[in-house]
Amino acid sequence: MAETPAVGSFTDTLANLALSSPDAILVVDAAGSVLFASPAVETIFGYAPEELVGHNYDILLPDDRRAVHADHHRGFVTSRPLQGRPMGVGLDLIGRSRSGRRIPIEVALVPIESDGDVIVGAFIRDITARRRTLDQLSAINTLMAHLLEGSPLSETLDVVSVGASNLLTGAGSWIVRVADGGQELEVLAACGAASSLAGRRLDARQPEVQHMLAAEGPELVDDLSAAELPAEVRSLAMGPAVVVPLGTADQPRAALAVARRTGEPAYGSGDAESLGRFADAAGVALGLRRARDQLEEMASVVEHERIARDLHDTVIQRIFGTAMQLESVVHLAEGPVGDRINQAVEDLDEIIRDIRTTIFNLQRPVSGSSGLRDSVREVTDEYSSGSDLAIRVGFEGAVDTLVAHDLATQVPIVVREALSNVVRHAHARSVEIVVAAGEDLTVTVADDGVGIPAEPSGGHGLANLAARAEEQGGELDVRWRRPTGTLLRWRVPLGAGAG
Repeated sequence: MAETPAVGSFTDTLANLALSSPDAILVVDAAGSVLFASPAVETIFGYAPEELVGHNYDILLPDDRRAVHADHHRGFVTSRPLQGRPMGVGLDLIGRSRSGRRIPIEVALVPIESDGDVIVGAFIRDITARRRTLDQLSAINTLMAHLLEGSPLSETLDVVSVGASNLLTGAGSWIVRVADGGQELEVLAACGAASSLAGRRLDARQPEVQHMLAAEGPELVDDLSAAELPAEVRSLAMGPAVVVPLGTADQPRAALAVARRTGEPAYGSGDAESLGRFADAAGVALGLRRARDQLEEMASVVEHERIARDLHDTVIQRIFGTAMQLESVVHLAEGPVGDRINQAVEDLDEIIRDIRTTIFNLQRPVSGSSGLRDSVREVTDEYSSGSDLAIRVGFEGAVDTLVAHDLATQVPIVVREALSNVVRHAHARSVEIVVAAGEDLTVTVADDGVGIPAEPSGGHGLANLAARAEEQGGELDVRWRRPTGTLLRWRVPLGAGAG
């Protein structure tokens, strides 16, 4: 039979357990004054045990929680029978460190009555790591649920921004993407005190910004308002911040930032790791979203190509066959009947051209920025608005996909200058513009005006167009058009320009 340890030895063992426990242990009297504090109190709250003895325990509570805790303490020490229990079941218990940081905690209470007095032992555990993990899971689950709902990408980015801010109890959060070759940052989403940044372009040339964008992991910032950052960020009155990379290696560089107000507690390595893990999950979710969008776009492209193929193989061929039949019998008719047959053939040819333009429109990219066709139509709409000039625009070939970006930007300039000449000098009633992509990129502008003037005008428009063509290895040709009008043809090799 084991020998019962001596009282002194048992008391020493309990004392050693209290001194060695990773949980903080406080013993307070009925008034809330601290009688004993274990060494773990300093690890969790930043106060040495001797600093707390003789003071009320509410020094370890946020200001907004002290009155409620005082009421609960009085109720606990006066209740009968006295019995131990977890504190605040179902509530979020928050402690306050010496630095002012709010700490999620769990507390177990043990009352002891001696000679009519009640003292309370409180066993306090820091659950920051557990709460952070739960908050991460909650934020990721919210993001995934939003993703499954099929919401637009912009809304998904907003969810990421809000989730990051909530995760680190920040005053605001924002997501930026590198733009303009690394010279600017495009703010894709922002929330809270940083909402004013949403949709803005920020200067990204500061060395500190470049360092953050190049970092492979989280970066801690002590004070945003004093850092070498864009003026729009420094003006937010933000202090501590965490910045983490967002996205994957095959996507443009992006970053997620969360910040607190100036004067609030600084973020630590645990906060940075937590936001980094959330950003990793968000990057995967956004990657899945992009993949789904690409699949939907591919399905749309396949359907467009099917319609285009049917138009080409069926509709155009039948119209073409009808036109050939009419042409084969036009010699049998004379006078008004022959004229009407010829007009019908011309109308069918025009219908075929319209259908071919529709086919190329169907084969153009579904998503992305506006293409060459849109930019040309913007110019023609500008000149046709409020004018009697009839402008007809046609496209031949896959101009939106075959023409390099740098070269495509030249086409609206050519069209604008040509139309300007038509409006100012030609006195034309109609003009036809055709942009064709084959071996060359050709812009043809034909009007029914008075033709090329005998004396050259004092402007430099046509000379500029010729210079633009020559820079790309092409040429400009301007000549009379029969029976009346002017024909301008601007041609450059299709391979010109940087893709």
